[in-house]
Amino acid sequence: ASVGRSARGRKPWRERSQRLTTSKPLGALSRVAEHGRRREALSGGSAAPTLPEKSSSSGAPRRGAGPQGANAEALSGGAARVGLTGELGNCGAFLELDIPILGICAGHQFMARHYGGDARESPEPEFGAMEIELVDGGGTIFAGTNPTQTVWESHNDEVHVVPEGFFITAGSPSCKVQGMENQAGDRFGLQFHPEVNDSEFGKEMFENFVAVCRARRDG
Repeated sequence: ASVGRSARGRKPWRERSQRLTTSKPLGALSRVAEHGRRREALSGGSAAPTLPEKSSSSGAPRRGAGPQGANAEALSGGAARVGLTGELGNCGAFLELDIPILGICAGHQFMARHYGGDARESPEPEFGAMEIELVDGGGTIFAGTNPTQTVWESHNDEVHVVPEGFFITAGSPSCKVQGMENQAGDRFGLQFHPEVNDSEFGKEMFENFVAVCRARRDG
């Protein structure tokens, strides 16, 4: 069952985790570089790039270059209450770009709302190590990972309606939409934090996302 539990006998999470995004300012954007997982953070309050026409509700963006030549973006988590306010800096501007984007926690929630889905206050907030189950194999991000796996959760809000053109890739009894992906294969959302050690397949998830980015760049 998906019930909260501590990382049994391990060092406190804040001491042992190698966090890639959760320590950054609210609405931060983490640039996934061409080689591995080198990061370049852009504050959610920074100037937005020049944008193409607004995207459709299906999550299919119009053509547009990434900021500073980025091949992809990750909309990171933070203290935002997207389920209450619907806001996350200027992240809507970046979702208009025609590059692969991974939404994590609040970024996942914002992505859902941006494309016509919805997020709300969680009936059962999740904190700590949880078990999730993949749905129909889990799609692109979960490729090569176990059907049932442990992830690290820290959220008061959740996606409860996925946008048109998206499908659910993972869930749990306490949160139906632990992961989602669009049919175009360039928008991905994760309710949990793959960037911390307690998410047992976090490394593989990032490798799968980088593979998508490289395929888009080289194609």
